[in-house]
Amino acid sequence: MVGNAGNAHHLACIRSVGTKRDRVHIRVSRVVRGGKRDAEKRLSELLSEVSAGRHTGTKAFGTLLDSWMEQQERLGRCPVTLRNLQSCVEAILRPGLGRIELRKLRAADLDRFHTREAKCGKAPSTIRRYHSHIAAASAYLACVAGDLCSGGRPHTRYEVEAL
Repeated sequence: MVGNAGNAHHLACIRSVGTKRDRVHIRVSRVVRGGKRDAEKRLSELLSEVSAGRHTGTKAFGTLLDSWMEQQERLGRCPVTLRNLQSCVEAILRPGLGRIELRKLRAADLDRFHTREAKCGKAPSTIRRYHSHIAAASAYLACVAGDLCSGGRPHTRYEVEAL
């Protein structure tokens, strides 16, 4: 919605991402100088950005790992598989990448992580397994934030409100 304060228009867009249990609300707002038409055009652009998943908050990779592990449990993975995944997440992935903000995570960070694990004597197949877990968690993020899932996807709701 567009709110008017003099000649400045305030835009706010809220995106709720996740399941009922772990819903995250992302609020994106802008101030547009100009007329109502300019503000409505910018609101349309802002809604497109939000639905494209460009505004996913400032969570760390460790938070994503937590959400991904919860999803694995909801999918009914075998208890042994869950235990192995949790062990890998807690012992390897979280210490290596968990504090990096998602929006700042780059290929160079993953390269450093892989190199560090190789120097610790890990086999290439083990490092590939770690990478597959990272890729799966990232795909889960794309699914939730970008609404790319099919089937049992998390509910995503859009709200627009005036400031």
